[in-house]
Amino acid sequence: MSLARDRVTVPDLIRSKARLRGLETKAEAASAIAEARILTRRLNARSTAAALCRDSLAKADKQLAAGNYGAAASFALRAQETASRALAAPSRP
Repeated sequence: MSLARDRVTVPDLIRSKARLRGLETKAEAASAIAEARILTRRLNARSTAAALCRDSLAKADKQLAAGNYGAAASFALRAQETASRALAAPSRP
């Protein structure tokens, strides 16, 4: 049995998560992206969390443009979760 064949990739997980959530509309995906952008702006622009959020948002924008609203919403939700965790973490002196 090949280990490479058994590995699940991030895009596969995103697609599966989107399918489980059901079909998203363009408006729902755009709303999730907007909320993620607001949270991301509250982060230190040079932080690792901000970079991860920007990456997820870029992927969300690409999926939205391609009409893959479920995947776009999933990437936006990932950015929201990352930003929320970073904002909730105690700040370092």
